[in-house]
Order: sequence, then structure tokens, then C-alpha cells
Amino acid sequence: SAFRLPATPRRVNEKLAASPDDWLKNAQQHAGSWWTDWAQWAAKHGGGKVDARTPGKGKLKAIEDAPGAYVKVQTGAKRR
Repeated sequence: SAFRLPATPRRVNEKLAASPDDWLKNAQQHAGSWWTDWAQWAAKHGGGKVDARTPGKGKLKAIEDAPGAYVKVQTGAKRR
């Protein structure tokens, strides 16, 4: 999940599996979040850090204030 805390263990399996259960059965657990690995990869392959833009300035105008109406929409999906 993209929303795991950095201290949450993660599972890794780089092989394509026939089912999610097969993937999980053959995955290895690693301590810590995937965010650290991703941040290192992004730093190596990215173009460096840039300052955040100010919404509404530049070519694009701001549609609405954050967090935006879409965040407040309820889908009717059941929570686990």
C-alpha cells in the first residue's frame, strides 16, 4: 500500500505469479517501508528537487482550494 508508515514491513516478490495468493506465498518480508528505496531510486534517476509551484500562478489556474471536492465524495464502498 502507498499509505503504509515507514516502520511497516513490506513484502517483495519480483516474479509474476498466477494469483495474489501465490505471489504472497513466495514473497519475502523486508523491514521498513518501500518509500526509502523509492526515494533513493528517484534521487538517482530524477532531475533533482525543485521548489513547489504556487497553485493558480503560471499557465494553470487553481480550480478550488485543497483538498478538493473529489476528496469529499463518498463512493459507497465498504471499509475493511
